[in-house]
Amino acid sequence: MHKYLSLYLLVLFSCGEGDKKEVYSVDISERALSYTLTKDEKFKENNVDFSDRGIGFTYKNTPSYARIDSLNIEGTEGVNISLWFQFLGDNPKNEQMLFSVRDTLEKSKSINFWIAGRRLTAKINSNHLWAKNYDYKNGGSRLYYDLFQLELGKYYFLSINIKEDVVEVYVNSELYVLYEGLKNTSMKYDQIYLGIFHDFKENYQYQYQGYLRNITIFNKVLNTKEIDSLSSETYQEIFPYNDAFELNKFKIDSFE
Repeated sequence: MHKYLSLYLLVLFSCGEGDKKEVYSVDISERALSYTLTKDEKFKENNVDFSDRGIGFTYKNTPSYARIDSLNIEGTEGVNISLWFQFLGDNPKNEQMLFSVRDTLEKSKSINFWIAGRRLTAKINSNHLWAKNYDYKNGGSRLYYDLFQLELGKYYFLSINIKEDVVEVYVNSELYVLYEGLKNTSMKYDQIYLGIFHDFKENYQYQYQGYLRNITIFNKVLNTKEIDSLSSETYQEIFPYNDAFELNKFKIDSFE
C-alpha cells in the first residue's frame, strides 16, 4: 500500500511540476531610472497634474512637461525605455511628444518618440524613422504608413529597445515595428523631457496631451518575456481605465 501511495505522489508531483508556468522577471538592479509618475518624485515639472492615472499634461497656453536630469546612462550595451501612455489630443495632425532624451554635451544627439497620425514614430540622432531610408529628403516611408493606428483614450504599454543599428518598438508586449540598418544610434543619456520637445534655444514644441505612467530605463535591451513581465507589474493598475474605455465604446455603439 505504501509503495503504491509513494508512486502516486511522485507521479502527481511530477505532473504538477510539468504544468507549472515559468515565471520571468526583470532584474531591478539594471533599472537605471524608474518613476511611477503618479506623484511628484523630485524632478522638475511645469503645469502638470499627478493622480493614479499618472502624470497629466494640462497644456493651457503654458508648456506642460516633466524633466529628469543627470541620467548618466552610456547606452553602450543597449538601452530599453518602457512606459504606459494614454493620449487624448483629438487632432491627428498635431504631433505629440511622448519623451525626448538628450545628450547635453553633443547637441546633435537626441532620441525623440512621439505620436503623429495616431501612430508612433521617432527620430534617433540623424535617423528619421518615418522616412525612406531614414532620410526625410527621400519622402515618407511605407513602413510608417502601414503601422496600425492607436486608439484615442486607451492606455498602451510602450517598450523600446535601442541597440547599435537596430530599434525594436513593442506595444502591449508585441512587436509594433522593427527598424534595421540605422546609422549611429549611440549617445550619452543625460536628460529626458516628458510630454514635450525642448531645444537648446529654449523653444517648446509638440505638446503631449494625455497621461504617462511608470517610466523605466534599463542599461540593457529586454527580451519579449522580460517586456511582458514588466508590463504585468503594473497592468492591474491600468486595467480599470482600459476596461472603462472599452465599456464606453460599447455604450456608444449601442446608441448608434
